Amino acid sequence: MAVELPEPPKAEPAFRPDQGHRSRRIGLRYGSEDSGQYLQFDFRWAYHDLYDPDGGFTEGAHLEFITPSLRFYPKENNWQFEGINFVDIISAPARNDFIRPYSWKTSASLRRYQFDDDERPLTVDFKLGAGLSYQLAHDVAVSVFVDTQLMLANEFDGSAALGFGATTTLIYALTDKWKAGVQAELMQYVEGVSQTSYELGGRLRLSLDKDSAGLFELTENREFSSSFFKAQLSWQYYF
Repeated sequence: MAVELPEPPKAEPAFRPDQGHRSRRIGLRYGSEDSGQYLQFDFRWAYHDLYDPDGGFTEGAHLEFITPSLRFYPKENNWQFEGINFVDIISAPARNDFIRPYSWKTSASLRRYQFDDDERPLTVDFKLGAGLSYQLAHDVAVSVFVDTQLMLANEFDGSAALGFGATTTLIYALTDKWKAGVQAELMQYVEGVSQTSYELGGRLRLSLDKDSAGLFELTENREFSSSFFKAQLSWQYYF
């Protein structure tokens, strides 16, 4: 006589896909850099970035579409269109002994860069990268990418610049509400301009509730000018 064994209980995920944060987001940030103190208004049409709450979303997946930004400089009483990310995708699945996927990323944007003459012209910016990602611990993920970048602006010889570099990112989910990360990016331009640029920075995010968060960022940058320091404090709302 066959003995029927009870089915083992199925573990339910902590969050269903429909319980994650909403896809659209607006943001208000206060910042300070060489160009002065400013207020910046951000909008994201969709969908999710690596510092958003993970519940309901695929780990290591970053997908953003249509994210324009507008700045206001109180000292000059001046509004400025800061830029727009048309698409920004990162796929960073963790590798292990059995599954060894590769990571990749791509983006297309129109954004401002700092040049030696203190001008910040709008620049067409395309990026593509490939790399590896690992889960160092349950709540710690690290990614390493080899990058290439193509930029279009009148400030470059032939109106174009080509660069190659690398990026390393480490993100630590401290608790369900707190998430921290550090990033180092280096880019050497070989056509259109002779320049080594970098960005070193850290980010700390606090989920205030399901639909809002606070974010603090510090970065040391060098673009096409001398190095400069930037600090930003943001509030984000999902809807």
